[in-house]
Amino acid sequence: MSAEQNLLTEREAARKASDKETVLIVDENDNEIGDEPRKEMRARNLIHRASYILVVMKRYNNKLLIQKRVSTKDYLPGYYDICTGGVVNKGETEKGNAEKELTEELGIDSSKVTLKKHSKFFYQDQRARVWCTLWVCEFDGAEDDIVTQKSEVESVHIKSIGQILDEYYKQNIKYTPDSINALEQYLAQKAQNQDMIKKAVV
Repeated sequence: MSAEQNLLTEREAARKASDKETVLIVDENDNEIGDEPRKEMRARNLIHRASYILVVMKRYNNKLLIQKRVSTKDYLPGYYDICTGGVVNKGETEKGNAEKELTEELGIDSSKVTLKKHSKFFYQDQRARVWCTLWVCEFDGAEDDIVTQKSEVESVHIKSIGQILDEYYKQNIKYTPDSINALEQYLAQKAQNQDMIKKAVV
């Protein structure tokens, strides 16, 4: 079996394992109401929680580290994702999930970076209904320091926010819409904060 076939087999096995994970289920007001296997959550589009982490690459003029999703993902396979993160399982805290996902997907030790909670908001489309907790991770390492989880991440890329939005809105490059929404939440809050500072100075 070739290395490529081995990798595909590994990714398919990871997908089957993730289908069996027990996901925390919540209601429209983010109240915990139970748990279900991940596969069932996707099939019925149940409301759940997930972490969304913007990884800011400080050595690269604060550009963002984005990833391309593997073709075996249960949600939007092969799309570019602006955020690292994942679904919150039963028994996990939101911060614990974010720290876990940083380590698993990118090999980043959460104890050695600045991980700040930015906001929480609800997102829904035809494929997902999710309470999103947005985090910002400031990473001072190099691109070579990133160690990706091959079963989850096809590749990583460093891009400016302007480049990402141009690719999504003008070039029709496939980005996950929930991560686009998370980025726009981040930008809206940033603009609001800057406006408040200007008014305070005046």
